[in-house]
Amino acid sequence: MGPKAFNHLWNKLNVTHRVLIRRDIIKALAQAQKPWLLNTYLHKALHDKLMSSSEKEMVFDNVAATSVGKLLPWEFLKRDFQTFYSIYKSTGSLSTLGRLVHNSVKRFDNKMKYMEMTTFFDKHPDLIRHKNGVLNSIHRNIQWLQKHEGAIVDWCKGHMKSMNSMQSMQCI
Repeated sequence: MGPKAFNHLWNKLNVTHRVLIRRDIIKALAQAQKPWLLNTYLHKALHDKLMSSSEKEMVFDNVAATSVGKLLPWEFLKRDFQTFYSIYKSTGSLSTLGRLVHNSVKRFDNKMKYMEMTTFFDKHPDLIRHKNGVLNSIHRNIQWLQKHEGAIVDWCKGHMKSMNSMQSMQCI
């Protein structure tokens, strides 16, 4: 999806009031393949006055669920966290900020990110109620990957060999 299609969908989102259609548009916008478009999406969503808190959470979750956007929501929040923290604290919405953080990082799957999140929550005790959920999600992902990584690598290698032999037969 290019900028023209992205802007068309964004404009459609802003005039649509039907919940199911809005949800579908939010999911579609997260499928942009350009990181700068996804960052634009995160920025627009976070600052949009018409978008509900749950829709903003959905934006962060959907962007983080893509291969292109996996790290973008967390990097976006982290880059200007003090501003977001001040805004959400002043409006009594720290729980929303906590859910944005959770949705941004719940798919992380390595020890370095686990440690980063541990340090983050140590620095932000107001968000402590989200710490266990976030760290448990990351821990489960690490465990799953450790348990299944070998089988996945073997499967990929096997399929790559068969793909390569199929391609070589087509060249003959």
